[in-house]
Amino acid sequence: MSLPTSALEQKIKLLKLDWASQNALTHITEILLNKAGVSTEIVEADSLGQWFFLYSGRADVQMEVWAHDHSPLKRLLSEGYIIKAGDHLAEGRKEWWYPEHVKEMCPGLPDWRALNECYRIFAPEAEEPTAVGSEALGRFFSGPWNENIEARIRALELKYHTEYVNDEGELWSLLDNAVTENKPIILLNWTPNWVDRIYPGEFVEFPKHQQDCETQPNWGLNRLHIFDCGYPSETKIVKVAVDGLPICVIKIINSISLTEADMVFLSSLIKLDINYRYTARETAEIWIKQNKRRWDTWLSGVSCAPTENDAFNTI
Repeated sequence: MSLPTSALEQKIKLLKLDWASQNALTHITEILLNKAGVSTEIVEADSLGQWFFLYSGRADVQMEVWAHDHSPLKRLLSEGYIIKAGDHLAEGRKEWWYPEHVKEMCPGLPDWRALNECYRIFAPEAEEPTAVGSEALGRFFSGPWNENIEARIRALELKYHTEYVNDEGELWSLLDNAVTENKPIILLNWTPNWVDRIYPGEFVEFPKHQQDCETQPNWGLNRLHIFDCGYPSETKIVKVAVDGLPICVIKIINSISLTEADMVFLSSLIKLDINYRYTARETAEIWIKQNKRRWDTWLSGVSCAPTENDAFNTI
């Protein structure tokens, strides 16, 4: 009598989103779940679509969630659609950011008030005048992510408009060109990330974040609008899963916990193509080979593989 190949009748659907470390981490999770006898499926979505995929059952697990209080994460957790499945050791920060050569062009940085003093240098070349008198607005670059950017620009009366690019690859291409040509640029960046290893720079320091900044207009500098503050300087990076997954799966997901160094390593292999650019799956396999002692402890005593009794119970 042959045993079933997995103790689970359906595959666990792992969300693969649109940034490098998350891609590799998803494949690390795939490999470890497979080792424990779990069938998996990779489901691709963008960061905005992840919540719909989790809400609708099109996906089961997201392994790198930046736990901002203003995100749909809070609502889906409170309404019981998903559960939190542990924290990573790494903590994150995202914010407006500039490479170090820009500070010479705008000496008041990283103080956010310097942005309006220097907005002219960030204006596109040869662009027609826009909303600020007879001069063009400064340009801020972001990926296709909902980060309340426009709300902050309004609340802090920043003389900027946002140009959204299709993915992080376009963002880093713009950064590389600006550094190579010694031109000013300001963009959305985050850490842990590979970028700081290649392009030293600094985050803009906005008014310190507090939760009331996101909900109470009378908080902070602008009494009419919310988001007159920066993003949190430290953000938990967590894992989430839909409610009702097998206990063995949740135990493994809870155990997987990456450091900031891990996430920089993963994104570096994918993005820094000196001689060869690794795929997310190849990057995951390299990490697995180099960290066997760690993931052995994550899988220790946990298995979703079927037993002989399971086979008899299905007859």
